[in-house]
Amino acid sequence: MQTSIKREFKRIFMSAGKIPFDVPSGEEVFNVIQLMTDQDLCILISVSGENEKMIQTARQLRVRGIKLISMTKNQENTLAHLCDYQLYVEAGGYVETPIHWQYESTTSYFILIDILFLKYLEYQNRKEQDHAVGELGTATV
Repeated sequence: MQTSIKREFKRIFMSAGKIPFDVPSGEEVFNVIQLMTDQDLCILISVSGENEKMIQTARQLRVRGIKLISMTKNQENTLAHLCDYQLYVEAGGYVETPIHWQYESTTSYFILIDILFLKYLEYQNRKEQDHAVGELGTATV
């Protein structure tokens, strides 16, 4: 489920010229952490918020002063407590399929990504307008 969410996040933000860097949750993440600075923002996506590797990653990123956003189910979890900002998705129940698999809807994650993207575009537009007004304000006659 996390992979689908990350793919959608990456796809939608690429349309705004932003290319999120997708860091696999394996050992590679600890190499990437060394390249990050306090100018970076890291969004950690975990359905449960209790994945031990993700929690360890969040702790290391916090030590480096990197801003963290968690995206988890709407519940108390360790990852959310470690992050500067928390985005919660309402936890849906599991539905059993005819072949006895459990299905959980991911729609609420994609709605959250859409909202984030639209708010990002709004922020960018406001920033550009403020910059344009600032340039006009410094003109002399």
